[in-house]
Amino acid sequence: MNRREFILAAGAFSLAPSMAATDSAAHGRKIDKSLAVIVSDSHICGDRKWHANDEAVKTLNQILALDPLPAKMKSFAQKTINLGPLMRGYIHGHRHSWMLDALHAWDHGGRLVRSVGIPSASLWGDIGFVAVRDKGDHAEFKLHQRDCFFPSPDIKREKSWDLIREENDGKTIKILYR
Repeated sequence: MNRREFILAAGAFSLAPSMAATDSAAHGRKIDKSLAVIVSDSHICGDRKWHANDEAVKTLNQILALDPLPAKMKSFAQKTINLGPLMRGYIHGHRHSWMLDALHAWDHGGRLVRSVGIPSASLWGDIGFVAVRDKGDHAEFKLHQRDCFFPSPDIKREKSWDLIREENDGKTIKILYR
């Protein structure tokens, strides 16, 4: 996949929920302005036979099936961790798994900063996305986990993968704004 194809594919993946929300509004579907979706590690590839492309489409369809629809779809990466007094949470997706933790900011009064690891949209590990809702005094992150697996046709699917998905799907975490 060349750079132009990558940018077009990534753009289509990131803009589709906003376009669908606009189209859905015209068709009477509800849109929640306090709801956003975070997608990580979509691994879009030029090889149409690669399974991650199909999984990315499934994740997108799962997002588009939300009722109400999110008003926004966020996709971002933070290159440096600054645990200063303004930071309230840290979101990351590189490990492809739903992980909850806390980062310690001892130089700011012993404060803890919530850390949320989000799933891959398509490749391996926890597969899905995270919906974020603004609750006024805090943000609520909810995991929508569709699957859990290691992507190889040579590896037998284990029952533990389904158990992990069942345990994780629907889990929430709250991050206070102050």
